[in-house]
Amino acid sequence: MADQEEYDLSPQEPTPQSKDPRAPGFVPPKPIVEKAVDPELEAKREDAETNRASAMLAYLPGLFIVPLIFAPRSAFARFHANQGLLVFCYFIFMALVWLVCWAPWWLVDWFPAVATLMYILEIAGCFAITFSGIGLIALVVIGVIFASNGEVRPLPVIGTLSLIKPIDPPTGADPPAA
Repeated sequence: MADQEEYDLSPQEPTPQSKDPRAPGFVPPKPIVEKAVDPELEAKREDAETNRASAMLAYLPGLFIVPLIFAPRSAFARFHANQGLLVFCYFIFMALVWLVCWAPWWLVDWFPAVATLMYILEIAGCFAITFSGIGLIALVVIGVIFASNGEVRPLPVIGTLSLIKPIDPPTGADPPAA
């Protein structure tokens, strides 16, 4: 037992650290970072929280006007109203495709030679409407999810278009006097 070293477990004095970075044993100071509060970001979050329900309603066909009525000065609601209007335009386009594919069936009675063309048009229209309907449902679900999460993200494929003029997000500054 005498051959073993004894360990000194008493607290040791801290060694004075040099402020010179070239000195041996220099330990750089750890910066203390505090979370900065961005008032503009807080205003956007508050805007999204306040107008979330009306933004979600904007994606149901024809209800894109709801956020424009209940939150006319909200950039968040206006963005989702624009996205809802794009979905509504897509819905109208699908209805027109359906009319083109199925409305001319009266021609078959008058011109039997057109029947083959009409059957081809019906089959093509059936596929187009089916896949467009799936796409429409997907766009509505994606838009409602984005709005419910408070996100301002454009929809896939059609979301980059803008039919409603966007407004600047609130900055907290008073508008200029007229």
